[in-house]
Amino acid sequence: MPTVPWLDDPLFRSSVAQSPIPMAVLDADDTSLVESATWTAEPDRSRVELPLSAACRLVWRTDAAGERIAALEARLAELEQLSATDRLTGAWNRHHLERTVRREIGGALRYRHPLSMLLFDVDHFKQVNDTFGHSAGDQVLQELTAAIVAGTRPSDSLYRWGGEEFVLLAPDTAFVDAAVVAERVRGVIEAHEFQRVGRVTVSVGVAELLVGEDLAAWFERADQAVYAAKAAGRNRVSCDRRGASEVWSNSSHGVLELVFRDRYRSGHPAIDREHAQLFELANKVLAASAVGYDDPSELQTALDELVHHITVHFAHEESLLAEVGYPGLAAHRLAHARLLGEAVRLQTAAAGRRVPPGELVDFLARDVVARHLLVADRAFFPLLQGTASTHA
Repeated sequence: MPTVPWLDDPLFRSSVAQSPIPMAVLDADDTSLVESATWTAEPDRSRVELPLSAACRLVWRTDAAGERIAALEARLAELEQLSATDRLTGAWNRHHLERTVRREIGGALRYRHPLSMLLFDVDHFKQVNDTFGHSAGDQVLQELTAAIVAGTRPSDSLYRWGGEEFVLLAPDTAFVDAAVVAERVRGVIEAHEFQRVGRVTVSVGVAELLVGEDLAAWFERADQAVYAAKAAGRNRVSCDRRGASEVWSNSSHGVLELVFRDRYRSGHPAIDREHAQLFELANKVLAASAVGYDDPSELQTALDELVHHITVHFAHEESLLAEVGYPGLAAHRLAHARLLGEAVRLQTAAAGRRVPPGELVDFLARDVVARHLLVADRAFFPLLQGTASTHA
């Protein structure tokens, strides 16, 4: 049976001892699970068999409990918050981040709102502990937490990831704006006089969520940005300049639109033209899918054009990569084959009107743009520099 922390709470135990009333226990993570439990009061202790997690609330099957119910529920809410809070700093803890981030990611992608992560790492924190002692180090973390919270919005959430690392989630914030926030907070921390220690600095990594990205991959990009900041001399902000906000833009008709940015350019005019045309054709597909199949031929035509363009573009790109001796060509060909296979599958399904618009969005925005063009293709961009004159 799992341990339930609040069973030993004095208020809880005294209430049970005074009123051995049957209760219903509702699991907050699955409200469809309802179990009954009968409390047995003994002269000097109370006993209960409760095979549920600590994340539950109690509902008395009587109105006579009155104030005792409110007190218990308030105490349970307090204990639940304590279980999600870092005891030293008062920030949310890592467990709470891992438990809630799926909801944050899901909401950001569903409503196409940017979501950024700021990863703060205290510079030379081991030296602080070694020189001034661990109690001084703890005080630094407490003051640092207060400084970050004071410099951010109420809608932002601060989590202690571990040791001297803190994660700030900033909803509705693209990486460009998140980098501005990070720089402002970094400056405040640099100017702060920490008690017993003096000046302390932080290195900050910024990464905006990409379409289709999970917490591990997202955190890894923020962590790499921190490493870049430290390698550049510490006490600075480094930003991964990619994010869903660079892929998404809402048109005047409310239809998702993919935007080809200057930073997507490889430097090879022919490849860049083909990439820009891919965006245009993808937007035609998305616009046609949003009509709701009033005219299925429009979607079919748009998909036919897109598949043809992808086929020609992939072949051209692979020939260029072979000429420049790209070492990752075999893997790139395989990625092309997978994408083309999925495009053909959607093209065939559209003929039978069996393609949900969400599938098209996932394929075009996530697979083709966010994962392939913005990640896989970037690996060979440097090799195409200087080859443009012969292939333009």
